[in-house]
Amino acid sequence: MEFWLSYNNFAEKFQLPVNPGEFKVLAGNKNTIVDIEALGEINLIGGEKLAEIELTSFFPANYAPYCAYSDIPEPYDAVEIIEKWRKTKLPIRLIITGTPVNMACTIENFEYGEKGGTRNVDYTLNLREYRFIEVKQVDDTTGSRTSTKETPKKYKVKRGDTLSVISKRMYGDSSLWSDIYAANLTAIGPNPDTLLAVVGKYLVIP
Repeated sequence: MEFWLSYNNFAEKFQLPVNPGEFKVLAGNKNTIVDIEALGEINLIGGEKLAEIELTSFFPANYAPYCAYSDIPEPYDAVEIIEKWRKTKLPIRLIITGTPVNMACTIENFEYGEKGGTRNVDYTLNLREYRFIEVKQVDDTTGSRTSTKETPKKYKVKRGDTLSVISKRMYGDSSLWSDIYAANLTAIGPNPDTLLAVVGKYLVIP
C-alpha cells in the first residue's frame, strides 16, 4: 500500500515516506428529518456529503526500514510541499494504492510539529473531497445571453399514481420518491401514500 498526493494533474506528486498507521474515510448523506403529524418523524434521504479523510503520520529525519522508500525528503522539505499546495487554494488528489481511494481533495487543515528531540516532524492532514463543477458555455453570438439555469421539471398527477411510480417514471429509480415528496410536502399533505389531493395538478420534480 502506498499513499500518494498529487497536484496539478500529476505535474507534481509526493509519496508519504511513512504510511499512516490507519485511515478512515467518512462518507454520508445530507438527510433531513421531517416531523409529520400523522406519521411522526420520517427521514428524507438527501444528496451525498463530501467525504472526509484524516491522515496522521510523521516525516522521518533519517531513513529507517519502516520507510516506504529510501530517498526520503528532509522533514521540512516535505512540510513545504504540502504547505505550498495548501496556499494555492487548488485541489490536490489523494491515491491510496490497493484501495478504491482515488479522489480530488481540498486541504482543510495541516498540523505539524516536533516532539521528543528526534527531529522527526509529526503531522495530521485533514482532507475533504472536492467535486468539479462543469460550467456551461453561454452562446452570446446573437448579442443576448442565454440563461443556463435549468427550469424545474413538473409532472401532472394522474389517478392511480403513487410517488414511487412517479419517481420510477421521472428518474428511472422508484426509491427516490422521498425527494419528490420533500419538494411538494405542502401540496401532498401529511400522507405520502396517497396523491388524491393533487390528482390533475402538477408536482415539482427536483
